[in-house]
Amino acid sequence: FCMALTAVAFAASCSSFQPIARLRSLDASFQAVHSPVPFSTTVKLPSRGGSAPLMATAVNGDKKATFGVGESLARASAVVAGTVLTYALHNHLASMGPIQASGLVGIISTLLLPEKLALATLCGSFAGMAKMAVVPTLVSAGIIGVLCAVMLNFFDQMKWFTGYGGRLGFISQCACTLQFLIFKYGQRVWQVNDAMQRVLGETHPAAMIADFAVYEQMTLNQIKAQVPPLVVFTIAGALFMRIWKHFTTKLPGKLSNSVAAVGMTGLLGGMYLPASIAGPVFCGSFVSMASPAILPSLVALVLASALAGICQVGLTGLLMGGWGGKLGTAALLGVVGYRLLTWASNSVAAIFRDENVVRAVTRKPSKI
Repeated sequence: FCMALTAVAFAASCSSFQPIARLRSLDASFQAVHSPVPFSTTVKLPSRGGSAPLMATAVNGDKKATFGVGESLARASAVVAGTVLTYALHNHLASMGPIQASGLVGIISTLLLPEKLALATLCGSFAGMAKMAVVPTLVSAGIIGVLCAVMLNFFDQMKWFTGYGGRLGFISQCACTLQFLIFKYGQRVWQVNDAMQRVLGETHPAAMIADFAVYEQMTLNQIKAQVPPLVVFTIAGALFMRIWKHFTTKLPGKLSNSVAAVGMTGLLGGMYLPASIAGPVFCGSFVSMASPAILPSLVALVLASALAGICQVGLTGLLMGGWGGKLGTAALLGVVGYRLLTWASNSVAAIFRDENVVRAVTRKPSKI
């Protein structure tokens, strides 16, 4: 269900997907929120010889974006650094969990870097939350950081899921999944010598994309017991993130931006809460990163967080072994689920509203 929901949302984000485009026309408000807006972002870097600026241009339908090569390289470096540092902190250097490590990296990045680079570092830190069963060595962590940087740049150019909470975590999960597939199955195709094998490492048998036996063993009572606490703590994390941003607005520095709020949620949650609670709380902070155009009210935030908590149960048998970006994927699914439910309810209301108008116009006048 979660994978199908992601596929539908992905198709909905593509303007060339005609069935979704036809369905969008049923509801004017949905169309107004999701209509493509032309944008032009130009970052010019003068070359040493005084010639034309060095740029990289991407074209997506009627949307054209221009990105400076220097800025792209800086963002890519920030992603790789965030991935490697987070991975090293919770797997090698310090006795801290992945949530605490990601939160710490997020806070450091927001204090030292501009906001765009801090966001890129935070995205990399989500990929670096992977455990050694999935990403065996530090070199493998660097590779997944490079893949994450490429995917972040690609998602930005294509404008996929822009403004959706959990987007950065979903990107890191895609990079982690691609790296896992390459390492697990690519080495069977390509000849890899022993020295390279030791550098790259081998994935643990416990790491797998899907284990459907988990779902076969789950009972209805277990699901009923798991859903309420996950929903409650996910909502709590989303609210804490918003409260932190609200009360730190007047403080000096950058502690009131989204990266700092997410980092503080992860750091405090990882330090003082058990992992079973810190995970949903951290997931809720991702939901709260959604823009006001996507989650316009507190009710919308709570409902999307509740759906993200439910999606965490749905992802129980997927991305096994300590996957980077799994919590972000659940957060994105929650936001997408709320948007789809809102669109469906608005579309049904529009249909009934149109039918009532037609009936009122065609109604025969009563005899006096």
